[in-house]
Amino acid sequence: MRWHSGEDLLPFLRGAPFVDVAEGRLHVTRLDPADSLSYPVGAWQHALSTAGVRLVFSTTANKISFRAWDPGLQPEEEGIVSLWLEDSRLAASNQRNPGDEVQVELALPAQGEQTYSLYLPYISRLEPMALGVPDGATLSSVDPPPHVWAAYGDSITQGRTASDPGLTYVAQAARLAGVEPLNLGYRGWARGEPGAAHMLAAMNFDILSILMGVNVRVSSWLDAAAWRETFRNFIELVRLGHPTTPILVMSILSCHGEFADATPNARGVTMNALREAEHDVVSQRIAGGDAHIRLIDGSSILGPNDAALIPDGTHPNDTGMNLIATRIAPVLREMLEL
Repeated sequence: MRWHSGEDLLPFLRGAPFVDVAEGRLHVTRLDPADSLSYPVGAWQHALSTAGVRLVFSTTANKISFRAWDPGLQPEEEGIVSLWLEDSRLAASNQRNPGDEVQVELALPAQGEQTYSLYLPYISRLEPMALGVPDGATLSSVDPPPHVWAAYGDSITQGRTASDPGLTYVAQAARLAGVEPLNLGYRGWARGEPGAAHMLAAMNFDILSILMGVNVRVSSWLDAAAWRETFRNFIELVRLGHPTTPILVMSILSCHGEFADATPNARGVTMNALREAEHDVVSQRIAGGDAHIRLIDGSSILGPNDAALIPDGTHPNDTGMNLIATRIAPVLREMLEL
């Protein structure tokens, strides 16, 4: 086998907003490590997952070998690594080896030179060490799409309950829209934290989507009036660094079961009220002259009649993820004027 290892993997790495190389491994974080004290501990833990992180490469090989370190993040979770050719999954491997090395070997179709994407786990974490192909096979990097989409949100954006890291709505919508995605979803968080808004203001991207608010209701974090102000402040902070960058707001998707849209939490707050607060903020920004923000009502994507697509009440299954992706991909392209 001929191996690319350590920093030689950097040309293949995608979806990694912050990365350094240490001990021969790529250490990816999805929140800014230079400002780690600005984030809640729980958010930081989930920022260490490799959601949306991929190795993209072109090769003539008939198989690929991948070595990575499993640091043991979320040891109870699966560690699915999946290989995709365009919009088709070719193979997947679910291996965990906390505190040690993982090696995966996946067969490739014998179709000459092709471009593949190797998706890393979206809940747990792998630190890439090496990518290998048989002697005589080519292995080269591929230029990414020119437009970067930053997708900010909670566990729905991170991909919770998708059966494969390539089936999160972010992964699917990015392939449909032909854009380069950054998955900035954090399980249990995205409740308007100012540290995250400041991070987004400082990042480079061409379009931003925001899907958050579920955890405000689930945790009884804020009432509707406080959420309206928090949401307004969050967008204003982002606008400090991106005054004219397109922002797509998806309001809270319909929820079911104990979290059903009209069911109040301990503070009397409903998903409906929080969603309406988000609508108010975006409407006020548009009325105030922000021509680069757009709203999609989340209940029009996954609505009150879609309980079968949201088995646990808040997280879409694969079909639900696909519905989100197919709805927002054309909007992303339109806002980017593609």
